[in-house]
Amino acid sequence: MLRRFNYTGRKKIPRSAITVKLSNDGLPVPTFDAKFDLSALKLPGHAKIYVEAYHRASYMRFDYGQVSDVRPPKDRRLMDIEGGGTAQFRLKVIDETTKHGCVLAEAEGITPLDADEAAANRKSILPVVITDLDDQVWRIDFDSPDGRPVLELNKRIDGVSRLAAGDDQFFSLTYPAVLRQIVHRILRIEQIADVDGPADDWRVQWLQFCCSLPGILAPPKPDDDDDESVEQEQLNWVEDVAAAFCLKFKILERYNRAVVKEDE
Repeated sequence: MLRRFNYTGRKKIPRSAITVKLSNDGLPVPTFDAKFDLSALKLPGHAKIYVEAYHRASYMRFDYGQVSDVRPPKDRRLMDIEGGGTAQFRLKVIDETTKHGCVLAEAEGITPLDADEAAANRKSILPVVITDLDDQVWRIDFDSPDGRPVLELNKRIDGVSRLAAGDDQFFSLTYPAVLRQIVHRILRIEQIADVDGPADDWRVQWLQFCCSLPGILAPPKPDDDDDESVEQEQLNWVEDVAAAFCLKFKILERYNRAVVKEDE
């Protein structure tokens, strides 16, 4: 018998409070890891937490325990999901003490970080720091001890610690601009264009990341005899990199999906 749930009065779980990551680790079936912070919603401790994966007609539900005792299941393989790497997720908190069950809180259409994003996080190509930025949402700090650019996020934003990793709107609106700013500095201020430089040089790491994007070749190198022409070529290269980044990470699709989910 299909169990019915009462959705009346349910709370909306902020996207910034949820992060889902996919990984393969050499296995034929992908697995996932879900992190979430529900403390701000003041939900009853006995309520059950479920993470659901779905794609087209395929669907799986994973029991994450209770609000007061979160216990991720050991087996989080997407065995029954068609094309597991393209799955989306939802998070539900349900009071099962009632006859039909009452959905207390929910988040739909959660897009997981893919393998490329997870790899970038492991390399820490762009460290994130939470700090007070007054009325700015974010900025790039180039004055860190090792000179590596740092993405600063304003601590006054609710759920900011998960914003960069889990919110499609933030990712779509912020990261192309972050990429442009950093790459422009590397080429025009640092005057570095060698993708084969030292492996531990943050500028080389960023250029190599750019060259891993679809259709992107090595950047134009400075030429003292025709600097104005090279400058324009480098500016064009920066724009090509930003466009390739948006293509690879499906920026427009992610943004539109996030806006639609917010309006539902």
